[in-house]
Amino acid sequence: MVREVLISNPSPTVDEMGRVTNYGEVTPLAMDGSGQITLTGRQYGDPEDSSFTYTLVSYTIGDIPANANVRSDTIVNRRAGLDLYKTQWDGTTALAGAVFTLTDGSGNNAADGLFTSDENGFITIAYLREDEVYTLTEVTSPSSYIGLQNPLKLKRIGSTISVSDDGGTTWMTSVANTENGWYIADDTDVSDGENVRFGIITIKNKPYTLQIKKTQQTAEGDPLPGATFALYRQVMGNNGQPRKDYRPIPGYENLVTGDDGLVPDISEDFASGELLPGTYYLHETYPVSGYQPLSEDVVFTVSSLGMISLVSYPSGVVLLDDTIMVPNQLEGTVTLTVKKLVENGTLADTNATNRFNFTVKLYLPDGQTPWPYSDGTGGSFTNGTVSFSLGHNQTKELTIPLGAVATVAETSNTNYTTTASMDVTIGGETTISTCEFNSSNLTSTVAIKDDTDVTVTYTNARKTVQVTVKKTVIGRGGEFTFNTVTTDGTVSEQGTFMLSPADNQTVYTVLTIPYGVSLTITENAYPGYSTKVGNNATSTWTQTKLTSNQMVTFTNTEVNVAPTGYHGNAHRSGYLILLLGGLLFADLAFMKRLSRKNRRRYRKSVTNSKRF
Repeated sequence: MVREVLISNPSPTVDEMGRVTNYGEVTPLAMDGSGQITLTGRQYGDPEDSSFTYTLVSYTIGDIPANANVRSDTIVNRRAGLDLYKTQWDGTTALAGAVFTLTDGSGNNAADGLFTSDENGFITIAYLREDEVYTLTEVTSPSSYIGLQNPLKLKRIGSTISVSDDGGTTWMTSVANTENGWYIADDTDVSDGENVRFGIITIKNKPYTLQIKKTQQTAEGDPLPGATFALYRQVMGNNGQPRKDYRPIPGYENLVTGDDGLVPDISEDFASGELLPGTYYLHETYPVSGYQPLSEDVVFTVSSLGMISLVSYPSGVVLLDDTIMVPNQLEGTVTLTVKKLVENGTLADTNATNRFNFTVKLYLPDGQTPWPYSDGTGGSFTNGTVSFSLGHNQTKELTIPLGAVATVAETSNTNYTTTASMDVTIGGETTISTCEFNSSNLTSTVAIKDDTDVTVTYTNARKTVQVTVKKTVIGRGGEFTFNTVTTDGTVSEQGTFMLSPADNQTVYTVLTIPYGVSLTITENAYPGYSTKVGNNATSTWTQTKLTSNQMVTFTNTEVNVAPTGYHGNAHRSGYLILLLGGLLFADLAFMKRLSRKNRRRYRKSVTNSKRF
């Protein structure tokens, strides 16, 4: 048996053959986990030498092969460190060929070069300095496997290793093997000395199954068999820029989608390594009859870590997990008509002076992905969107591609309530049906599934407010007339009404006025009466933009004036009394100015005149 020993002389003699002499006293290391040896050295990245203590942890005696006289014994010395392993997604099956870097807190390599997992999945032993954050990054995954998505942060505090997969925000000391987890860290206790302990972290790789699926343009994404594709590699052009190869990859010139809609061979050949990471161009050679061809190639990249990403692609193409979904648009279009009606409106409503703003947007059949559709020169849509305005009884006709989902949204107007309905015309027969209408944002959704024409009608009912006119007369009653002017924007309308209170009476009338208009009420002059509106000496009341119920009080007070005739129901007897009273007053004043003698003479003259 060969033993590992300690020697008392720190500077023995070693000849050119490796023989050691002058070593002093020899002490074999214990093999029970307590045998230790201290060495002086410099860890990679350290500025100076340090002492490191190693513990003898195992001694394995090898076998002597047949026809040989040499055996290999293995002695393992360890100090506290972190063992890193690579496995398949099950967390137990070793996976070779994964390449990693390990950097320290300054971003420098913690060891010389890269680390590659071996047939046992072993990557390296990481010796972490106290309270320094290291970064473990997988730079290349084994063929057909998806590598570690986010670098792992590693940190040692005392004898405990902590790990973070979110950039150092959250630290954990124990991570179990789970179905969706990318690593296992359930043994992170490390310590030097007797019975040395070393932690273990296992990095898992997930196999990828790249699929390309051709679908119909339906909300469910039903498979579309019979479409023909060719697959091209990206190559470097003479100008040093990447480009599509001139010819398809041999064996991938005629890929026809099956009943499941999948492009054949792609998944299997990437999984087997037949197709390597890189950038590819998927070109649709022949579309299925009745469907439009793709407007451009689907360009995608498989990274060295097995990550799939879309580079450029036609509208509607999406990447869902490991599947590229490629929908085909139906050939043909239908007419979508948006119609506006206004009920209980003002003159400005009925003559279409008032306009209502609309926006129509197109989506793919899922109802969520925008469809950047444009209908060419003179068309309405730009990048799948069109905006316009309509007045009462006006329409807007739009050309919509089959399979689209259209949303029609009207800009909210607080003066109206809004409802929507839909008419569907098939073969000249029109039926009325309900459309999906969201009253909170005035948006209706229409799915164009068949070769039909659709009319969406938005009906706005003008809200109203009530204006109560209170009429009080102080004095004799009569018939009092009023003029009204309602103004909606730049358009005005006139009206009249009359109130007939009796003597000292109050009467009311209620006017129903369109919401949001301005209203002026003017009482016509009535002789013999003064007029107030509220407490103001005026005959006119004005309110701009009526949005709530109102009450206005007109008060008429009868006044005494010199008789000039009468008007309405005025009494002639009243004017006669005024006349006689005036004459009597004038006579009394004249008599006071006469002397008593003159009064007799005057009376006598009057008597004689009467006799004559």
